[in-house]
Amino acid sequence: MVAETHVDVVRVRQTKRDVIAPALAHSAYWPRKARARLPSRKVLELMHGPPTPEKLAFVIADLSDDLGIMDRYERRALSPRKWAIRNLDDVLADRETDPPLRLGDDGRPG
Repeated sequence: MVAETHVDVVRVRQTKRDVIAPALAHSAYWPRKARARLPSRKVLELMHGPPTPEKLAFVIADLSDDLGIMDRYERRALSPRKWAIRNLDDVLADRETDPPLRLGDDGRPG
C-alpha cells in the first residue's frame, strides 16, 4: 500500500518537472498569460535567453495556475501515503512486541 500511494506522489512531481523543464529550456518560450498582448522587450529578451533564475521565476509565475492544481493533487496524494506509512509502522511495532516463535527439535512450533 505504501508503494502504491508513493507512485501517485512521484507521478505528480514528475508531471510538474515535465511542465516546467521544456518551458525553461526552450530558447523561444512564449508566456501563456501574454498570448493576448505583446510582452515587453525585457520579457522577450529574458524568454529567448538561456535558463536563468529569473527565467525560472517567470516560467513558474506564468504556469502558476497549472502548478497550483498539481500542488493540490500532490497534497491529496501525500495524505494516503502518510496513513499507509503509519499503518505499516504499527504493524512492524506489533511484530517487535510479539514473543519469538519457539521451534522444537523436529523444527515444528511448540
